[in-house]
Amino acid sequence: MNRLEREKKRQELHVFQALAPLAGLTVVPESISQPEPPAPDIACEVARYGKMTFELTALDASSTRQRLAHMQATPKAWIRALGYETKTRRKQIQDSRWEL
Repeated sequence: MNRLEREKKRQELHVFQALAPLAGLTVVPESISQPEPPAPDIACEVARYGKMTFELTALDASSTRQRLAHMQATPKAWIRALGYETKTRRKQIQDSRWEL
């Protein structure tokens, strides 16, 4: 790991430790780890919830805006895609766990 990667991890840990309490999360301090990509930035144990992972991102980054736009468009895209399926297949897909 180079210097920039170490600094990025240090900054992610600092931000997570500052934001977790503000989000009402009680993190078990010794449980925090920072797995290597492509895993999320932070993995830890949270009281009442168990093991959780967190991906940190800058909300003002253009790539984040694009991902959020895709995320917001996904439900409509699924509905359009399901329109091409038979009624039986749509039911199978919806019953298999998708909430549309």
